[in-house]
Amino acid sequence: MSKDKEADYIKYGEDHLDIDFIFAVGRMTINFSHLEFMLQLLCGMHLEAKQPINQLLVSEYSFKQLVNVTRSLLLKVNIRRKKTYEKIFKEINELEQVRNKLIHSCYGGFENKHGIVRQKHRNRSKGFEEIVELMTAEDIHVIADRMDNLSKSIGKIIFKISSKAKKK
Repeated sequence: MSKDKEADYIKYGEDHLDIDFIFAVGRMTINFSHLEFMLQLLCGMHLEAKQPINQLLVSEYSFKQLVNVTRSLLLKVNIRRKKTYEKIFKEINELEQVRNKLIHSCYGGFENKHGIVRQKHRNRSKGFEEIVELMTAEDIHVIADRMDNLSKSIGKIIFKISSKAKKK
């Protein structure tokens, strides 16, 4: 990269980002919200309170609290599926970390080049840290797809549980 060409410098803000990348970040955000909603439904099913009490209680949880409470309630009533549920909740935790990393970053692009630059500055106990990485819209779509698939898995759990409850 030559220092004398303005086109070689990273330019920040949405004007310098590929529209496909912006769309992918939007997809990821929407899919994460849907994942959270599915967790709220699953958690609410196990609280043994009627609506709108379930909604009031569940809506006050942070995402981490929602995940922990839902996991505990689900394992309490169905310990036989522990391995499956643990796998799901492990992926939920991973995706939350990835989502937080991506949402709380600054993005820029190059005038004449493909790709997006993600930049993050943070202070750590070991000192200042700067993270710079190249990304594409496809990288974000993969994450959004994982979130969507996880929401569908939770939907299947909700369906199985509600089907069993109707039979009783």
